[in-house]
Amino acid sequence: MKKGFDLIEIMIVVVILGLLAAVAIPKFQEIDETLNSPIYVEGIVVLVDYGQVEIAPLGGGPTVPYKCSDTYNLSRYDHIKGIAQRDSLVEFEVIDDE
Repeated sequence: MKKGFDLIEIMIVVVILGLLAAVAIPKFQEIDETLNSPIYVEGIVVLVDYGQVEIAPLGGGPTVPYKCSDTYNLSRYDHIKGIAQRDSLVEFEVIDDE
């Protein structure tokens, strides 16, 4: 009756875990870089409240919350476009649709 694992079995498991880590770690680094990079946003303002802005994207989808120091420039239903970075609006402009 055999108890425990052979050395070769343990080595195979270590190699498999190493391969999984070699694939997964670069993917996690890409995700972190994506989160830190600025993105272009365009949509309709649906909420402006104490520096909190929520934008409904023009293409549909859920509203996206942002922090913004220039909320005095925004009102509900404004069509805005600009640059956002990590949950904050960095630069934006209100588009006059008329």
